[in-house]
Amino acid sequence: PQYCSLLLQIAHLHQSTPEIIQYIRSMPVTQNGDMSSQYNQIASPSELESGSQIFSALNINSLMKNIELDSFEDPTEQTQDKILFIINNLSFTNLDAKVSEALDLLHPNYARWFSHYIVVKRASIEPNFHSLYVSFIDGLKMPIIESIIILETLSEIRDLINSEKTLNSSQERSLLKNLGTWLGSITLAKNKPIKHSNLAFKELLLQGYDNKRLIVVIPFVCKVLEQSNASRVFKPPNPWLMA
Repeated sequence: PQYCSLLLQIAHLHQSTPEIIQYIRSMPVTQNGDMSSQYNQIASPSELESGSQIFSALNINSLMKNIELDSFEDPTEQTQDKILFIINNLSFTNLDAKVSEALDLLHPNYARWFSHYIVVKRASIEPNFHSLYVSFIDGLKMPIIESIIILETLSEIRDLINSEKTLNSSQERSLLKNLGTWLGSITLAKNKPIKHSNLAFKELLLQGYDNKRLIVVIPFVCKVLEQSNASRVFKPPNPWLMA
């Protein structure tokens, strides 16, 4: 299910192999009445562009255009296990050694697999380790990973913030808040802007009000902006922050 969910997020597949996309979306219903995967909850790029996305204030199209997503590949299972072992045993006391070990394994072509793992399997559920993961990523000094981590973060936020499930589930909203903290940690806290073309906060709040989703939007926005307390740039009287 997770793999097919990723396939649905690859824009060009909707044009080049529509039969695969259709097959994924036609998966049977399981005995408990749920879809056998989360496929139908994930909006395709074409659907998002056509206006089915509730929050148009969050847009990752420009980021996707700047990255050739189909040029990436997954590492072998053996390499994956080695990388995951490194992350599982990561701490501030062994950070430099673990960065060195990871650099021997992490090919730039693995950037999307690695970024997705860090965002979905770590950052979204382990807020107490955000600073450790940020330090680890900084130590790698791989700009392609930094770029794709931002893309993956905004992509996950987009899916969560537009999902009906998030509106009704405190657990899903917790994931969204964690990703808000994470987004602020990899941008504002490091004196990097969050571009208005990708995420416009005031518009996001207004759209949350209009669609009766402030319970989803306000905690998320607060968690992002909270990270500005570590910034030298995004602090009062910074005009963007004050606005």
